[in-house]
Amino acid sequence: MRSRLSVLVLVALAPLSVLAQQTAARVVVVHAAHMLDGVTAQLQGPVTVVATNGRITAVTPGTSTVAGAEVIDLGDAVLLPGLIDAHKHMGGAPQTGLNTFQVRLTIDTMERAIGSAANARKLLEEGFTTVRSVGAPGGGDLALQQAIERGWAVGPRILVSLE
Repeated sequence: MRSRLSVLVLVALAPLSVLAQQTAARVVVVHAAHMLDGVTAQLQGPVTVVATNGRITAVTPGTSTVAGAEVIDLGDAVLLPGLIDAHKHMGGAPQTGLNTFQVRLTIDTMERAIGSAANARKLLEEGFTTVRSVGAPGGGDLALQQAIERGWAVGPRILVSLE
């Protein structure tokens, strides 16, 4: 009887251990030669930045690491605080050289959605970590915000202005 109970307990706990493995924190350690901290406007360095699940959790002088973390060494790079764009229309196609009316006539909704994801990635690569979207046709900015939050697209944090 006791061995059956042990087996039942193990079987019951198995899904919990799988869940615990799935929710393990992703830790990334970034090393850089310099950092502009944005408060003192002084160049610091070298520096270690620790991010847990995509959020910065520690910034320390020198180079250190965290057990089990992914380490990114940026060499002589200079880190700076994330930029914020407070007026952006996130639901459109990338720059095509077409005016607004031409875009509406020649680029369909699905292409605009794919283009907006490309724009979001480009903004993040340019250093913008937060964007305030002030409107997009058909709620495209809200859909893009949700896609980024779900990990379906890469881009900055989007704050959607609702009418």
